[in-house]
Amino acid sequence: MQRYIDKFKTYLTIEKNASPHTITNYISDLEDFASQISDKKIEDIDYLTLRKYLAGLKLRNLSKKTTARKLSTLRTFFKFL
Repeated sequence: MQRYIDKFKTYLTIEKNASPHTITNYISDLEDFASQISDKKIEDIDYLTLRKYLAGLKLRNLSKKTTARKLSTLRTFFKFL
């Protein structure tokens, strides 16, 4: 998964010209996601995997804004892939 995250970081930097703060947050969110699904390949991530991750975020008592940002990051990442 790290390979895809690195490509996404390059995409954000070069093609999207995203701010360094945005890139840092996106990469942090993706690394958090990767740590939660470490045993799965990117091709094996499905709807249930994402639902379990979101349930885990709720259990961590993160704010709604943080959860929304993490979900937006995943949306953008999978759209990129």
